Amino acid sequence: MLPSLLLYILVMGYTPGPSNLCAFHSGIHFGRAKAMNIWFGFLIGFIIIEAILIGAAHSLGEILGNYSRLIAYLGAAYMVFMAISILLRSRKPKEEQARSCTFRTGFLIEFTNAKVWLFCITALCTYVLPFTNSLAELAKVGLLLILAGPAANLVWLLMGSKLEHLTESHGKLIDAILAGLLIACAVLLLVG
Repeated sequence: MLPSLLLYILVMGYTPGPSNLCAFHSGIHFGRAKAMNIWFGFLIGFIIIEAILIGAAHSLGEILGNYSRLIAYLGAAYMVFMAISILLRSRKPKEEQARSCTFRTGFLIEFTNAKVWLFCITALCTYVLPFTNSLAELAKVGLLLILAGPAANLVWLLMGSKLEHLTESHGKLIDAILAGLLIACAVLLLVG
């Protein structure tokens, strides 16, 4: 199951989702140094989610998976909210937009990111719980997930920061594309 788990982690971690798109948005609009604030929020948020889900998976096992559909609906609504927020924020001056590029914002985005919750629940319920509910085995997979999620956010952030010069002439178009991608993520979450 390890090759399948690693492929799952790679695909889920590096495909567009709220945190990756927000990291890209922050990098492209505010540069690497400022955007690192939001990334540290992603990292701590992800670690806390992992700790909660590992504990829940260890004690609740398969019952946890029954709530994944509810999380998907809440997450889809949140992604649409984020898309609208990006579009509304793109009308504001860059200095005003930069005030939201904080640790707190990153933490809240990550902690309310349904893709992260589903990513972790699915990995734990699919690749560990059918074989064992050992806390050590759940924690090993949790470490892999922590390395994948925040690492992917950092890659998106760095890619965005390399393209920062594009915001001067194409900032609103980039925001519209990112908002559209978030809405597409919401739709895929609901139908997938």
